[in-house]
Amino acid sequence: MRDVGDATSRVGTSVAALAQLSTGTPIVLPLVCSGPMNGTAFERIAVEAQASFGYRLFTAMRYLGATAEVERVYTSNAVAYPIGGRKIKRETPWSRQVFDAGEPYFASDEAGIRAAFDDADKILALGLGAVINVPVRRAGRVVGTLNFLRETGGYSPADVSKALALAPLAAEALAS
Repeated sequence: MRDVGDATSRVGTSVAALAQLSTGTPIVLPLVCSGPMNGTAFERIAVEAQASFGYRLFTAMRYLGATAEVERVYTSNAVAYPIGGRKIKRETPWSRQVFDAGEPYFASDEAGIRAAFDDADKILALGLGAVINVPVRRAGRVVGTLNFLRETGGYSPADVSKALALAPLAAEALAS
């Protein structure tokens, strides 16, 4: 995998330069994330994921073992999926696959979305019909997930390995 640190810097610099050119005034672009140092890790992941396999929605969820919940700590769409949103980690085939077995979940159609998510209607209404959920491990346990979504048919099984390669970048941020 290429070093995305330089790519992140170039993208950030380019966007800020374009904004300054068009407005004449430098602007600060906000990161949509929470927690210490999480912006850097998640922004790096966002840049690499978009370049490698694309997404229309990218979120990161932290597993809260004490309450058996997951909490959204990063989002590319704060209107539809705001930071701080929580869900109970229910015992489902999806949770057993992703959280218990530490294996990714991949679906490329409406049936796969409906089989895995309680909020399938909301996901589908956003025009999203393909998903890759990547478990993130630290010290041998799953500490959260990276979740990439796009239009139906937008992902292939080959994209799953690309998404899995990004998980180590999120391990520290999700464990904190």
